[in-house]
Amino acid sequence: MAARPVEAGRYEHDVAITGLGRSRFGARLERTWISLAVEACGHALRDADLSGQDIDGVCVHGGSAGLPGLSAGGVRGLAYAMGLMPTWHDGSTESPGRLGSLIPALLAISAGLCQHVLLLDVCGFGDQSRPWLDHTRAAAAAYLATGGYDREVLGWVAISARKHAERNPDALLGRTLRMDDYLSAETIFSPFSALDLAGPCQGATALIISARELVGAGHRPVLIDALASGHSEDLGDAPSDASARATAERLWDRASVTPSEIELALLDDRCTFDVLGQLETLGLCAPGHAAELAMDAKRIGPEGDLPVNPDGGRLAMGHAGGYGQLYEAVLQLRGEAGARQIPGANVAAVSSLGAGSSMAMLMTRAPSPPRPARRRIVRPNDER
Repeated sequence: MAARPVEAGRYEHDVAITGLGRSRFGARLERTWISLAVEACGHALRDADLSGQDIDGVCVHGGSAGLPGLSAGGVRGLAYAMGLMPTWHDGSTESPGRLGSLIPALLAISAGLCQHVLLLDVCGFGDQSRPWLDHTRAAAAAYLATGGYDREVLGWVAISARKHAERNPDALLGRTLRMDDYLSAETIFSPFSALDLAGPCQGATALIISARELVGAGHRPVLIDALASGHSEDLGDAPSDASARATAERLWDRASVTPSEIELALLDDRCTFDVLGQLETLGLCAPGHAAELAMDAKRIGPEGDLPVNPDGGRLAMGHAGGYGQLYEAVLQLRGEAGARQIPGANVAAVSSLGAGSSMAMLMTRAPSPPRPARRRIVRPNDER
């Protein structure tokens, strides 16, 4: 095993999330990449009470689709459309999961290269294939066989997503799902049916992160308590692969909170099994107990012990990219999620998967008020 890097501090502690914006989302929008991007970024700037002149860093997940400077997308396309003049930018295509593009932006602010970074993730315009599906469905089948479960375990995850989505007017799939409907759906990639998989969608999500010392008293910043990523040669991309396990271990090593303090989880749910795998791998329940936690869609549902994806996640919102999880986490921690607000949410876990790599983070409300001792689930990582 590679040696752990020596760290004098936590670069993520130097930064606050100060702005949030989304475009309209839909299964098939007759919109261009740049129109969705500008809409989301405009909302984020207004939310942060900043202008384009304040933005000195730009980060676009996945970069441009064509040659730099000659494509309508990417950093240059966005900067031109919005009149930005960044001193630092990043448009990397390889990163640990859909959230991985956040890491260089955090580092840039911590190093003093910039003060306010606009981050953008536009989904639905690239490759819509599912190269991860073969390995993940094999992992799901093995999980069911080992635990002696049937497909109902996956069904409860799908039903929970719909229960959350009923409270979200922006969800693409908000209709109630019953177990009979789930089990009667045709299996297309055993053990998955279409109800187990996130559908395609188009839209854009933007965030603004700022140097923490610049956050004024009138802002509602959200802080990052800990962040970690992992990589392995296993390109299977299952939520229990080596990279995910390494990510979880490193995350809790860096954290000032424990798994028992997590009050909601925003988990990458390209498919129902991803939720079960991440609950266990991240230490949010004991190994082998995710199925029990998901049973009846109550404990991970809107009124549950550990609400998972209060906006409905990708299973109800569509394959909206990793920034969608960040967007919902920030809304919840600000207390601005409307009808789907989790009461008293102060600490959230967010995770994302990638091809052989993964990333997870812990986010907190700022300032974090004292929390009474509470907990409902005994989790293995608490004794540290």
